[in-house]
Amino acid sequence: MTLDILIDKILSELGLTYTDTLSKNSPILCVDAIYALIIEESIKDASSLLCVSTDSFEQVIRRHFKVYCNKDSKTKWSTYLLGTIEHRKCRVCSNILPYSSFSLDVSKYTDISSICKECDISKNKLYSDNNPDAQKIRSHTHYYNNKADYLARNAQRRALKLQATPPWADLNKIREVYRNCPEGYQVDHIVPLQGELVCGLHVENNLQHLSAIENRQKSNKFIAG
Repeated sequence: MTLDILIDKILSELGLTYTDTLSKNSPILCVDAIYALIIEESIKDASSLLCVSTDSFEQVIRRHFKVYCNKDSKTKWSTYLLGTIEHRKCRVCSNILPYSSFSLDVSKYTDISSICKECDISKNKLYSDNNPDAQKIRSHTHYYNNKADYLARNAQRRALKLQATPPWADLNKIREVYRNCPEGYQVDHIVPLQGELVCGLHVENNLQHLSAIENRQKSNKFIAG
């Protein structure tokens, strides 16, 4: 979705038009203010882009948006404005993405992480590659602190596999797929056992080897070849 379309949606959500200005005495259009607040990292940079003083700009936008604005002083305007249409800017790649592209983080204003899932995966992979021993310790610690959850998920996974294994499945060939899995790779179901649109079977020709990061990115999605 382009920035122009995003701004159109924000204007619509706030009940504003392209001709609305920030105040009767201000020549700044609301659409220009929203644009500057989204693309710049700070209100100082946004006001500089619009060639107005920072103090007067912040006062006028707070006064103008007071009907809609319930943001606290620590929240960026870009986060607030994009939040009205359930989008957020990733602080790593700077892409503006829907909430579904971010993980949950209850410490944030919107309960949404400030880093998109793709960047988070890349960051974690880089950390794991550079700190293999620390990553092992962290993984083991997380397992022992959440052992009950792991056991419950594994039990659910085993039950799901049993339900998805037809009588004609070749169990020996399935075992071979697991035994031949290269180091650093995982066995993945091409058509997920519990997909969103379609569910696959636990049979040898529905199995493939994927790297750990590819498997996490794929999740329960079926990617047609």
